[in-house]
Amino acid sequence: MANKTPQTQYDSPWKQMLQLYFQDFMLFFFPQAHAQIDWTRGFEFLDQELQQVVRDAELGKRLIDKLVKIYRLGGEESWLLIHAFIDWMLTLPLNLELEFKREVEQLEAQQRMQYVTSFERIARMEELVEAIKLGLELKFGPEALNLMPEISSLEDLELLRAVRNGIKTATSIDELRQIYQSYSTDTPPEN
Repeated sequence: MANKTPQTQYDSPWKQMLQLYFQDFMLFFFPQAHAQIDWTRGFEFLDQELQQVVRDAELGKRLIDKLVKIYRLGGEESWLLIHAFIDWMLTLPLNLELEFKREVEQLEAQQRMQYVTSFERIARMEELVEAIKLGLELKFGPEALNLMPEISSLEDLELLRAVRNGIKTATSIDELRQIYQSYSTDTPPEN
């Protein structure tokens, strides 16, 4: 029988669980992301692609990393790297945490994408919405806060940044509204 390290003891059951119950996993832990996935188009685990980017450590298999290709409701293909949640459940030794960090940075560089967890993305969006709210009230007065329901429904970080930056130069509430209304019809949402 192979000598299993603590890392490989937990690796396979979690990966199997993710593969068998991926849709339920996303619904339970990431309901907002789940709602944006077109489940009718299916999903695909990209184990080979992940292995090309992230080689196995000498100690054994990587801890519970799964790369999943999904399609968003708008039709765009996206890749999800599943690791962060499991990392919170299993504390990694410092050397493996550092290795994981290096490998994620390498993945970002090779794929030209930034790894941002859904929690980080939501926190950034909430901070931008609060900044926009403050900017609106300071520049245009309390009546400008009537825009907040529209602005709060925006789900694109770049668009929220454009609105926040537009507060500096906009001379009216309508001019500011044009930023996100024209942007949302011209530009696909950021993943």
